[in-house]
Amino acid sequence: MHVYVIAASGFGPSKVGRSAKTEERRRGLQTGHPERLVTYYKVRTRDENESRLVEQLAHRSLRLVRSRANSEWFEVPTAEAIIALRHAATVVAALRDPGTTLDEIGRKAVVSWLKSIEDHRAALDDEGLDSTTLDELQALKVLDVLACSQCPGLCSFSFNDYIDTWPEGPWHRAIRQSRGIGRPSGRSFAQYLDVADISREQGADEGAHVARRWIEFGVARDLTDSECASLQSVWNTFADRYTTIERKDPYIPEHGRDDRVDDVELFAQVNDPDRPSRQCAVFYHEHFRAVLLPQQRIELHSYDRLARSMLRPLSGQVRGFIAPVVRDALWSEPPMSWLHQAPKRRDAALTHFLANPSKRYPEIVDREPVEDGTALALVHNELPRIDLAASW
Repeated sequence: MHVYVIAASGFGPSKVGRSAKTEERRRGLQTGHPERLVTYYKVRTRDENESRLVEQLAHRSLRLVRSRANSEWFEVPTAEAIIALRHAATVVAALRDPGTTLDEIGRKAVVSWLKSIEDHRAALDDEGLDSTTLDELQALKVLDVLACSQCPGLCSFSFNDYIDTWPEGPWHRAIRQSRGIGRPSGRSFAQYLDVADISREQGADEGAHVARRWIEFGVARDLTDSECASLQSVWNTFADRYTTIERKDPYIPEHGRDDRVDDVELFAQVNDPDRPSRQCAVFYHEHFRAVLLPQQRIELHSYDRLARSMLRPLSGQVRGFIAPVVRDALWSEPPMSWLHQAPKRRDAALTHFLANPSKRYPEIVDREPVEDGTALALVHNELPRIDLAASW
């Protein structure tokens, strides 16, 4: 397979596409085209999946100069289309290197991109030319590239189920609603990239980290029946302890002390804003994030008449999934190595947690009042209370 740049002249517009037989594709495009088309550049890829990824990433670099929505034609000279294509192919090839860390890949990608832009500007200056589109080209973010290379995890839940348990969920929902963008299907990371770009532009880091969430979900799996039952038992014991502590005035449960079992943080969360009674239980550890979803309508969190937080037990049948957690250590490892080791660390941490016969639950003891303690019993997945019109 090849990814190519085809155009009628070096001044563009340029088409970036992929084909196993580039010349046959060019002749097919020639039909009905008034000018003679030329293949200006092509790069060989290992297989169809890699060609699709390289093409997708090249399109992303050129997205601000796309001729029209969902088109493979871009209003740039062929030299600039080639810069974007080479950049995409170089980053994708670097991800396969078993000895190069993600940080090294990112730095090399930036240096290569800047050199290509600088060389092109110098060539234009030598010819007394200028470009009105060069500044519109976008360098790729290596974490986005890694996410684009990943398929959804082998579990029966969707990415939307997962992202809604993170701060990225409400941010993305707020942006989509403010822009009239429909909810993505969860089958392709590209559907979330535009919203992540808007989050970055507005300085909203919570929405920009969606690439990490997609990478995690790419190696997610369903929880077994036994794991679900064990986590359900842990939740039910924890919920009773937490609610008792919440009712022991005059202090508020402390984050990091009263919302943990061993080193696992527990909280209930609205997983589907259209069905607020559908809540899930989240178990957050350094190496895993496990989510339990009850199969019946249930409220795991509520408030009593004194506005005190109450956690309810998980009753009935539950299902769930588990994913590893991307941390900064990812940057110090070769990405393929991390993707291979992360599920092992995830499963080992979960096994250790469940097998511990003397888990440390929140203690029901008298303590001094906490003036500004905060409980992380529930993270409401509601729209951020901000002026969308003013912010976006």
